[in-house]
Amino acid sequence: MSQFDPSFVLFGGDMVESGANQAEWDNMLASLQSYWVGTDNQTIPIVPSLGNHEANVTAYYEQFALPNNEQWYSLDWGNNVHITVLNSETNVSGDQLQWLDDDLAIHQNCTRKFVIFHSSLFSSGPHGSWTEAQQYWCPLFDKYRVDIVFSGHDHDYERSKPISYTASKTSPQESYANGTMYLVSGGWGAPLHLNGTSWWTASSESRYNFVLVDIFSNDTLVIQAKDGSGSTFDEVVGKTPIISEFNWSIFMLTSIGVAATTLALRKRKRAIVWSEAA
Repeated sequence: MSQFDPSFVLFGGDMVESGANQAEWDNMLASLQSYWVGTDNQTIPIVPSLGNHEANVTAYYEQFALPNNEQWYSLDWGNNVHITVLNSETNVSGDQLQWLDDDLAIHQNCTRKFVIFHSSLFSSGPHGSWTEAQQYWCPLFDKYRVDIVFSGHDHDYERSKPISYTASKTSPQESYANGTMYLVSGGWGAPLHLNGTSWWTASSESRYNFVLVDIFSNDTLVIQAKDGSGSTFDEVVGKTPIISEFNWSIFMLTSIGVAATTLALRKRKRAIVWSEAA
C-alpha cells in the first residue's frame, strides 16, 4: 500500500483481534510505523472507524484523536470531496442517523461523497447483508447521492451494481449516475471467506485484495481491485455527475488485524484501496 504514497489511510475497523488488548494495538502501530511509510519518510496517517473486534472499548479511543464524538465524524479533502465515517457497531438510528442526515445535507453540494464503516449493507459473503441498516442509511445515501459506500467484515471482494434502495430493493439501476456503488473489500491478509453473488453483484472474488481509486481532472474516476501481486482483477472507469474527479487521488484500503477496513487519500492522481489484513 505504501508504494502508492497515500495522503492518509481510512480504516474500516477490526484493526486488532481484541480491542481491549493494548499489546495488540502496540504491535499494529509498530508495524504501521515500519511499513506504512510514504515517500516523505513519514508514517501514513490513519482515519479509523470501529469494527466488531474493537468492540467499542476504551482502548480504541486511547489510540486515536478523532473529531466529533469519535464514533462517527466526517472530513473534507480539498474543496469538493467529503468523507463520512460511521460506526456500524452501535445503534444505526437515533443520534447517529440524525447526525448522518445533517452531515450529508451540509455537504450535499460536494462533487464527490464517500462513506465508510465496517459491516456491509450489501454482501453475498457469509456475514451477508446488514438489512437493519439498509432501511435507515440507504435512503440518505440515495437522497444525497453518495458515490461509493465502502465496508469490510466479509473477507472477500464484492462490488455492487448501481443501487438506489429508494427506487428498487430488488433490482439494480442502469448506471452509477442513478445509484450508489457498495464496495466490500475484506481481503488484505486475514483468512478468506467464500464469496457469493446476488442480484446486486457486479464482481465477486475470494482473493486477497485492495482497491485503488484514481481521480482525474477530466472528471474520470478509475477504480481498480488489485490482488496481492498488484495485478488488477476488477476495474471500473466512469465519468458521470456522481462519479467525477479532481487533480489528486484517493487511495482506499480496508485492512484487518482480524477483519479490518481502510481508506487512504493520495496527493497525486491515485485513488481508493480497500481490503482486510491479517
